[in-house]
Amino acid sequence: MPTTGTFFKAWLCFFLLATFGGFGVGMILGMIVGMVMAASGADLQQIQTLSGFLGFIVAMPISFVCFRWAVVRFILPTIQTSSTDTANTL
Repeated sequence: MPTTGTFFKAWLCFFLLATFGGFGVGMILGMIVGMVMAASGADLQQIQTLSGFLGFIVAMPISFVCFRWAVVRFILPTIQTSSTDTANTL
């Protein structure tokens, strides 16, 4: 069975990857959207609203991919090892 330390390690990796990955992608996307909208004459409020919305939408798949990676990397091997040991004792 996974321990608290295993769960914490998985959560910490997920949290850091999702936070900084989302920040980086959101920053680049926001910069591109901001430049295009500013060049087309949009006001600052519209740029901020659309950039925030797009950042939220893009962050969801980034968060999912990071969560899936953390579970597969840290949690599943522990569970598979535990179930293999249990099956061998039966």
